[in-house]
Amino acid sequence: MKTRIAAVALALVAVASLLGCGYHLTGRGGSLPSHVKTIGVPAFTNATTRPELGQRVTEKVIQQLAARGKYRVTTSSDGVDAVLTGSVKSWTSRPIAFTSSSSETTRAAVTLRASVRFEDLVAGTVPFQDEDYLFTKEYDVVGDPDQYFDTELAAVDDVADDFARAVVSAITQGF
Repeated sequence: MKTRIAAVALALVAVASLLGCGYHLTGRGGSLPSHVKTIGVPAFTNATTRPELGQRVTEKVIQQLAARGKYRVTTSSDGVDAVLTGSVKSWTSRPIAFTSSSSETTRAAVTLRASVRFEDLVAGTVPFQDEDYLFTKEYDVVGDPDQYFDTELAAVDDVADDFARAVVSAITQGF
């Protein structure tokens, strides 16, 4: 009986200490200042040879912010409380794994390099800025290796989504 009471007490202390330290579920905790209700996300500029990349990244960032459910998100920087601007500087893709028999690519790594700036227009501050934000992800090359370019096209959406999630988390978790 004493062991059971001690175990329950220990569990309660552990839960209380976690709550007191500010732990929260990823993607749900953290928020921007209460005066930020509307965020503008103009199209990310794109300095790469992948014409769809700026558009995809912008769409995914808007989706991630809107999914938080706390903000109205628009593509305009006019009449907003904060603005998130960005520029995709580079996109590189390199094979990292091959079949043993034919040296065909089976796995690739992509690196997206961007400049990201979040400006609180109400407070007149820039709480987040990174001129060289690097995001790297690996993905499997499935199907016909001769279709590597098509596989990379599918990876663009996946990478843009994960990049957007990381950027939005970095911005909102800082508060």
